[in-house]
Amino acid sequence: MSATVLANFNTAYTDLANATCTMNFVQAAFTDEALSLDPSPAVNCFAADVTFHANQVDAQGGANDTWLIKVGTQAVGALTGTGLSVALPTGASACNVTWWVEAATTMTDSDFRGTLLAGAAITTTRGTFAGRALAKAAVTMTGGSLIGCGALAAPKSRTGAMQMMMTMTTNIITIRIMTGITTRTTGITTKKYGW
Repeated sequence: MSATVLANFNTAYTDLANATCTMNFVQAAFTDEALSLDPSPAVNCFAADVTFHANQVDAQGGANDTWLIKVGTQAVGALTGTGLSVALPTGASACNVTWWVEAATTMTDSDFRGTLLAGAAITTTRGTFAGRALAKAAVTMTGGSLIGCGALAAPKSRTGAMQMMMTMTTNIITIRIMTGITTRTTGITTKKYGW
């Protein structure tokens, strides 16, 4: 990974960590199917860990709104989801939702949407991940589907731009990072998702 890409991630992670919360949620466990989280287009915060089991995050607002969901604003905060579904307003891009997680993120059999910046590892098993996964440790995706943000415009110039191509087979994910003229590739390539 290039020093520029790492610096950009660290800057974004720090900037999001410092974003002032406008909505604070006290419930940390959403384990009943009847419970859902309905964040507004704002900075939505959880003080520590949050767990979702067979529920939905139903973003409120319009297609052009943005949501920031922060986990671990006052203590160690991990995000865990099993059977979690993230729903967006009609026409909204997965990249309109940003998740800042102080610690690790684990998703199992979930339909996750958004740009996820984690302070530790990201692990997904089966399900769908629509968006971006960026972490200070390993990003491991096993099975399931990986989809880019959708309506992202291609950069007009590659100067100073980063493009990530993610490739996924049933159990293997490949990350290809291109910055300027430097290209690093690991694994095999079967299908590309542009970021």
